[in-house]
Amino acid sequence: MWRARVTSGLAVLLAGCVLAGCWSQSEVNDVAMLTVVALDRTPEGQYRWSVVVPAPEEVTPPPLSGGGGSPSRAGGSIRTATGPSPVIAAEALETVIPREVRWSHADHILVGEETARSGLRRVLDFASRRYQIERRSHLYVTRGEASKVLDRFHPALERSLARSFDNISRRLRPGTVIPVDVNTFLRWLGTPGLDPHLPVVKPVTQPRGTVIPEPSGIALFRGDRLVGFVEPPADRGLLFLRGEMPPFTLQAPCPDGSASREATVALQVYKTRSRVQTSDDGHGPQARVRIAAEADVFEWRCREGPNPESAARVARAAAAEIRREAQLALKVIRDLGVDPVGFGNTLHRTNPQAWHGVEDRWPELLADLPITLDVRFKLRSYGMTNRAP
Repeated sequence: MWRARVTSGLAVLLAGCVLAGCWSQSEVNDVAMLTVVALDRTPEGQYRWSVVVPAPEEVTPPPLSGGGGSPSRAGGSIRTATGPSPVIAAEALETVIPREVRWSHADHILVGEETARSGLRRVLDFASRRYQIERRSHLYVTRGEASKVLDRFHPALERSLARSFDNISRRLRPGTVIPVDVNTFLRWLGTPGLDPHLPVVKPVTQPRGTVIPEPSGIALFRGDRLVGFVEPPADRGLLFLRGEMPPFTLQAPCPDGSASREATVALQVYKTRSRVQTSDDGHGPQARVRIAAEADVFEWRCREGPNPESAARVARAAAAEIRREAQLALKVIRDLGVDPVGFGNTLHRTNPQAWHGVEDRWPELLADLPITLDVRFKLRSYGMTNRAP
């Protein structure tokens, strides 16, 4: 009987704790949840964090009777703090934010261009060792200072900035980036024959005046240091080479030779794959990339209707466009001497002895590496409904 009473009493106490909110020692209004943060280097060599701090009324809805006020800017106010390292700069934020700073929701880290060129080891160490932040946080590079880019964002809804970054980080949606988290970047740093890369984002103004992030190329690294950018459309070519291109719409010319601007075939590309092979037969390394893409016809604006022959010509034209963009990406990585595709890593895995013989000279060998591109494009369907049944 006494055990039943004790159990009943504990249940009542537990329910009281849940209803009273005693699971946390901090009230919601006393906590500053960081979601999107930016890191820059000052001219003096200091590190500067810029963070969006949601206003208390954005965390707790105002009472039904009204009141509550409005934040100084959409999405909260921006606070900054500097220090000789990212860790000390983060600790300095505690003195400029009159609330308890929480990094556990900082899922998106913007890194300024100059900071990335000086190296990311400090910020990687910060994300790896600080218990409040997780390695799943996504990294992005910005042109110029990340704080200025962060300040331009003007989300449409309260606390929607993080959701805007979530939207462009979904792999299965058109117009998205391939997200790279801290853990993946660290893994790439330890992978022989593979150089890291990060997506570049920029602020874009929408028709209603809101400003949201949008993909704007790919940043290439040698080790942890930024060395250059792959601009559109070559950035798409790099994703083709890696087999990571998210769904997108590809415009192909009409197979009947129509020359008007409206005469095109819109293809919805759903899936891309690639296979990288690198070998060394004793006369030097050589590589082959097989790219395969599958698509459906989204719109057919040609005099000649779709049929097996015309669809085959469209598929060949689409394959040629993918090849062109892939070659643009290859030219950039050859000029920079970096290997984000993983040609060297493939050689390391298949022929370690050959890789050890060229490892030190790989950036120079990459410039003249013979690379064969094999692009295959498949139209899964081209049936169009153009008249009433």
